[in-house]
Amino acid sequence: MAKGLLIDSKGLLNFLKSAVKEQESFYGLVFTKMVAKYAAEFEAKKICENGAASIENIDQCTDYIIANNGKYSDGFAAIPYGIAKAEKLLQGGIGSGARTTAKEAMKRLAEKIGTASLYGKTTSTIEAWKKHLDFATMTHTKVEELTVSGDENSALAKVEECHFSDACKQMAQEGIHTVGGKTECVIGKIDSIMVEVVTHCTHDYELIEFNPPRCTFRMLKIQ
Repeated sequence: MAKGLLIDSKGLLNFLKSAVKEQESFYGLVFTKMVAKYAAEFEAKKICENGAASIENIDQCTDYIIANNGKYSDGFAAIPYGIAKAEKLLQGGIGSGARTTAKEAMKRLAEKIGTASLYGKTTSTIEAWKKHLDFATMTHTKVEELTVSGDENSALAKVEECHFSDACKQMAQEGIHTVGGKTECVIGKIDSIMVEVVTHCTHDYELIEFNPPRCTFRMLKIQ
C-alpha cells in the first residue's frame, strides 16, 4: 500500500456492495449472486485457498473478503471485477446497456447516501473531481495516489499507485472491455460517474496508458 494512503476496506466494501444491490433492480437477483461468486473466486485465487465454494450471496462475499484482509489487503478490488464479469456474461459482452445500468446505479447510491450534496454545486470537471477526491481522502475510501490537472471540460489523471489494479489486470486478461472494446479502468469508470453526479453533466473517460498500478487517463465532459 502506498505510503500515507489509509484505506477503510470495510467502508469501501460496504459502498461497493450497495452499488451491486442497486444494479440488482435492473438485472435481478441472479446478477448479485453472480457478482458474489466471481468476486469470491477472485479473492480465493489471491489468497491461494478454496473458500469461494461456500459463498452464496453478496453479504457472505464481502464478509469473506473482510475476514481475509490480512492475507490480501486489496480484496475490495474483487467487487468491480465481479460486477464487470457478471455484466459481460449476462449481456454477452459489456454493452451500452450494462454501462448505463452501472452508471445509474452509482448515481442513485450517491443520492441516497447524500455524498453528492456535500460537494457543493459546480459544473467544472476538474473542480468536481478534486472535491470528490478530497471527500474520498477524508473518508479513507480513496484507493489511488494520483495527480489531476485540467479545466472546465476535461481533466488528466496520472496514477502512481492504484489498489484496484489487480481487478483491471484480470479484466484485461479475460477480455472484459469497455463499450468500445478498450481496456477498462475501474478508477476512470467510478470517478467519471461521481463527477457526473456532482456536475449534472455527462462524463466519460479514455485510458491513455495502461500500466497498472501506474496508468494515465483523461476524463471528458460530453457536450
